[in-house]
Amino acid sequence: MIVSHSQGSVISADLLRYLHVQRRLPDVVGGGSIVLVTVGSPLRALYAERFPLLYRWMGSNAGGFATAEPTASSIGAVEWVNAFRSGDYIGRFLWRSPDDAYRIALVGPDGTVEADRAGDRTEFCLGAGAHTHYFSNDAVALAVEVDRLIQGQRT
Repeated sequence: MIVSHSQGSVISADLLRYLHVQRRLPDVVGGGSIVLVTVGSPLRALYAERFPLLYRWMGSNAGGFATAEPTASSIGAVEWVNAFRSGDYIGRFLWRSPDDAYRIALVGPDGTVEADRAGDRTEFCLGAGAHTHYFSNDAVALAVEVDRLIQGQRT
């Protein structure tokens, strides 16, 4: 599992994608699988918007969450979870549409995070906050998701 914040999410996703496209990812990870968790990621809001030729692999989220790109498998991961805060001025949603992006994730009675899930992607808003404190005590949904992934449960 790779957990990355902000610029680290750009480096992680870009490197994974490069290794995957070059068919070199198995040389790096052996027989293991990769799960990517990004928080406060500027991949869509900053990089794909400002450098469209370099980040065309990000695809589009115009058709809604279910068909948005990229997928985890397109970067060589088995699952990709993205979390963000509603006031983050750097990194936000990757797959949600702007008009539905800020619905806050809650942990349901069954102990799972009520998040948007499609195929190998999961995304949710942690609520109020800016570009810091992603790993503070109020990021319960993120902690529950990371626990789920550590336990090996996949979407």
